[in-house]
Amino acid sequence: MERPGPYERRIGERVPIEPIEVTWLVPAEESGRFGRRRRVVREQSGRVLDVSITGAAIEGPAESGLRTGAEVTIRACGGDSVVRIRRAQETERSGILRYGVEFVALDGGLKGEVSSILQRGRPGESTWRRSL
Repeated sequence: MERPGPYERRIGERVPIEPIEVTWLVPAEESGRFGRRRRVVREQSGRVLDVSITGAAIEGPAESGLRTGAEVTIRACGGDSVVRIRRAQETERSGILRYGVEFVALDGGLKGEVSSILQRGRPGESTWRRSL
């Protein structure tokens, strides 16, 4: 696992996970009739690789709509959630980037999955109360 650098700003610890399949809903423009541009959404597959309480690392395609600072919808665990892309880095796979994202608005299904992952192996509330 990567050691945090001296300027690490992450609030929570990143936890590697079994990948969760997601669909990026990538905003794009394409030419319509009579030369007019129209907004469309392209679905692209991706995988959540690790999570923290505030964000995740998600693999996805190198797409112009997936740029640093963009808010993008992802579909996972039966619902749509919004993330903000904070950084993108190349991977060993051509055309695939690893995006560091911040959660903006999580759907209940993904929120529950992230909470469940982060609570694994941690003491429950009753354990904390007994230790007081």
